[in-house]
Amino acid sequence: MNTPYDPANAASTLVATVCNLTAANTELNRRLALAEAEIARLTAELGRCNCSGDAPAVAVKEFKPKPKQKPEQKPEQKPKPKPEPKPKPRPANFKTVLCRNFMENGECSYGDRCHFAHGDDDLY
Repeated sequence: MNTPYDPANAASTLVATVCNLTAANTELNRRLALAEAEIARLTAELGRCNCSGDAPAVAVKEFKPKPKQKPEQKPEQKPKPKPEPKPKPRPANFKTVLCRNFMENGECSYGDRCHFAHGDDDLY
């Protein structure tokens, strides 16, 4: 159900919107003034530092790398063989359904990684 256009209601809504925007603008100007004052304070503080233009304004500890030391070797230790990685278990539905891409196009972009069977010989 459409209500008829009421110019008085539209004007009232427009006035309320303008008031809200004016209040928001005032708040933003207040925040901007605070930010500009903080920038001026920090700039003045930075100007008071007694350092040359090349040196940083804060003290920086010089980095000195430690000399490399060779690890101590224990007498005649045999290296431990690395355990073989365990194969990941297959999902319960692994290769139980034919791959639609392989059946329709004769190829599949997943190749051996595909979870679907590429032909009857591939079904589990």
